[in-house]
Amino acid sequence: MLVQRSAVRWFVVTSAIVAVLSSACVQAQSFPSRPLRILVPYGPGGIVDVVGRQLGQRLGESFGQSVVIENKPGAAGTIAMDALRQAPVDGHTLVVMDPAIVINPIIQPKLSYNALRDMQMVSLLCSTSLILTVTPSLPVRETKDLLALARSRPGFVNYSSAGIGTTPHMAGEMFRARTGVNIVHVPYKGGNAATTDLLAGQIQMTFMTPSIMLPYAKEGRLRAVASTGLRRSPSFPEVPTLAESGYPDFEVSVWLGLFVMKDTPASAVARLNQTTNEALRREDMRAALAKFDIETLGTSTQDARVFLEREERKWAELVRTSNIKPD
Repeated sequence: MLVQRSAVRWFVVTSAIVAVLSSACVQAQSFPSRPLRILVPYGPGGIVDVVGRQLGQRLGESFGQSVVIENKPGAAGTIAMDALRQAPVDGHTLVVMDPAIVINPIIQPKLSYNALRDMQMVSLLCSTSLILTVTPSLPVRETKDLLALARSRPGFVNYSSAGIGTTPHMAGEMFRARTGVNIVHVPYKGGNAATTDLLAGQIQMTFMTPSIMLPYAKEGRLRAVASTGLRRSPSFPEVPTLAESGYPDFEVSVWLGLFVMKDTPASAVARLNQTTNEALRREDMRAALAKFDIETLGTSTQDARVFLEREERKWAELVRTSNIKPD
């Protein structure tokens, strides 16, 4: 009798486990059940928009569902993040975002979102370096020339960015912290205005993505001095990295991640991770992004979380030591 009861209990428990696993498999296979939305917290044309559209096209092909790209720029990403928070937490609404998703809440703790608290990264998608760029009117061709000029004329060298908390701004702050030079940050409301004044010679330097910088370099309107990556930029193979220029701990990249809300069902996140990483491994995807000097990556959700935590620590330390404040 005891053996019979044990057998019954074993059968019940086993059946329950099988039912749960079967249900999870069914949920995973049924996702997505409707079109996906990918939110982009910037306007059309930038690298976040480009990556979002390239990824959306391939996710649509893999899932057999349409993927809608929605540009929701402004307010330090808050508009896009609020749209993500208001959507059903089922994995059908996602956001592609750059390091600002970590940096902005550090600088502005009252923001309505926090990546580590409220979201999870499905996968680390890709990255590109920045190019330390100067106007050709400066007598600067190497990092040492720029440092000599900045030290001989403290406060003379201004550097532009698309606003406080953007990656070019943080690269400038890291440059100032690592080298000890007195350079002045001039924030703009958008990258176009920052570039316009740089071209006009009203600003002396900035940090640009290689794809934006390259046409100006070819025309001789701007000059590349160094790269912020650990490896040289494919677009500027002759330009050394800042690590090669004497600052081995200097590394800043514009990385992009695919995010959903934290409580998104695990089965949906797993399917998104698998399909996203498959898309990133496709040769046509790699080739499309290589045109913009963007390297495709792809990670597990666990590795993405570790990466995000490491980035948060890095930028929090820089914000603290440099006393960076919001507008």
